[in-house]
Order: sequence, then C-alpha cells, then structure tokens
Amino acid sequence: MRQQLPTGALGSRGGHLAILAVALAVAACSGASDDSGSLPAASPAAAAEPSDQRPNLVLIVADDIRLKEPKKLELRFHPEQQTGRPDGAAFLFEGKTAVLRFEPLTTDSVEVEAASLAMEGRHGEKDLTMMTLRLTRTTGRWRNIVALSWAPSDRAAAKVTSETHGDVTTFHTGRRSFSLDWANSTALPTP
Repeated sequence: MRQQLPTGALGSRGGHLAILAVALAVAACSGASDDSGSLPAASPAAAAEPSDQRPNLVLIVADDIRLKEPKKLELRFHPEQQTGRPDGAAFLFEGKTAVLRFEPLTTDSVEVEAASLAMEGRHGEKDLTMMTLRLTRTTGRWRNIVALSWAPSDRAAAKVTSETHGDVTTFHTGRRSFSLDWANSTALPTP
C-alpha cells in the first residue's frame, strides 16, 4: 500500500524553508509476528497487553529542509526521561515501564548533543531546563532522519538501519523494511 505523505512550507528569516515531515509508525514485532507485511494497529488494547506480547514501536521522523542560502540549523527532541545514556550513535532513555531509543540515522556533518539545556518558559511559565537531543548543521539543504523506538522496559528497543539510493531511503528493523521516496513524498512497505 502506497501512502502519500504530508508536506508543508514555512516562511523563514531571509529564506524559504520547505519541510517534508514524515511520521511512519512501523511495528518491529518480536517473536510471533506474521510475515504478511501488515502492521498491527496502535490501540489502547495494545497498551494493556502483557509486555512480552507488546511489539516494539518505531517512529521515523524525516525532515527535508531547503533554504535559499546556508544557515545554522537546529532540530531539538525532548524525551520524557531527563537522563539517558549513549549506545553507539544512539541514546537510550529508560523509564519504569518502557525504554526509548533515539537514533540519528543521517549524521554526516551533523553535531549531535544530549544535554539538559535551558529553555524559555511558555505562556508566563518560568524558564526551565529540559533534557534535549539537539542536532545542528550549517547548510542550505538538509535531509535528516531520526528513528525513535520504544519497547517494554524488560526488552531492548528496536534498532533501525537505513540506506539511501538516489531519492529513496529504505529503513530496516527486524524482518521489516519500509521505503521513503523523497521525490514523490510516498512511503511503502518493502517486500
């Protein structure tokens, strides 16, 4: 099944910023998954399943940023947990019931930092400090991909790998693969 993905355009100081933001919910089922290529639906009932039956969940966030001229760009992610640990190029955040794996997949010329950073308060709130995963790069064109995966705390969160050929990026996790066609803004399971 081919899925058309949303695109949007935002104005930016001194240039036009086009963003293709993609959120693909991919299940990397463990153990008894079927080979049909279909994805289990996310539902409240799935959250009530025993942890040994719940699938790992994977979210792919892909940004296609284009500017008229190169500028310093920054993407920030804020996990719920305020402490984490590195795991290769990824970062792990462990909670009471789940573990989050944050993994930048496009790291060429990208600075990745995990730190508690000061943030401006919103709506009259005090300024605060939050755990931040910050990706920075100076460029006029940036195709950035981050994989976030969750699993019950007694299991490892899924690892995601990717490979890009031209305008198509293919993601692999467990026995499942999905492709993102940047040029056509489409995503589909890969047989």
